[in-house]
Amino acid sequence: MNKIPNLSGLSCPAPACSAPGFCDGAESFPESDTLNSAAAQTPFCQKDNGENSLNLTSENSLNFAVQNYSNLNPQSSALPQSSKLYQKPIVVITGGEPMLHHKEALFYEFVCELLARGHAVHFETNGTIFVDFEKFPAYKSCVFAVSPKLSNSAEPRERRLNFAALRSLKQNAKDSFYKFVISPEFDAQPEIREILAACGGEVYCMPCGADRRELESAAQFCVDFCLKNGYNYSDRLHIRIWGEKDGV
Repeated sequence: MNKIPNLSGLSCPAPACSAPGFCDGAESFPESDTLNSAAAQTPFCQKDNGENSLNLTSENSLNFAVQNYSNLNPQSSALPQSSKLYQKPIVVITGGEPMLHHKEALFYEFVCELLARGHAVHFETNGTIFVDFEKFPAYKSCVFAVSPKLSNSAEPRERRLNFAALRSLKQNAKDSFYKFVISPEFDAQPEIREILAACGGEVYCMPCGADRRELESAAQFCVDFCLKNGYNYSDRLHIRIWGEKDGV
């Protein structure tokens, strides 16, 4: 995924949060929860290059932006009729680990605004961050694709598994499901079974593969793994169509 440039230096108005019940009390966030930069006042900006994608990246400094504001405003009169969207796109917020920033005032207002405009908001998360759904109720309207790290990541167990956080996502989010990358070199089933026993949920598995050759090699194993264990198979269509091309 392409990195998005910092918003500092861009100028566009920051819309008010209009999601009922989502941003009530947003002004009560402490100063430490806001960004001390020009970007804090400009979460939504229209780019002049007309790109038709919305890419977000979550890094330590919370540097994220929206490409093509028109896609978030399909009724804008500036859009030619042929380019208006009949169905609003799903906005997927990934990272890095995006939930590191879920308490940030700007981040939360951004999610509220997307929901208020009728977008479905999905998060890609590793499930280690406990989300306070009562204090930040907008997240109850979001979908979470949860990819807990397994032991083959070489991360210590206490850093990669937070069962309290996983249970909270399962109980409070609009929807959540698990997503694991499967390869013949590692038997993921015992650890997946442990996670499901503790938290429950639906499982999607995708084959490991960075190019078409690797994907073809791993796909059959992944399909057989899913059929054997009753999981859903998820392919890597971007690899099949574009290969190793970046930014798709």
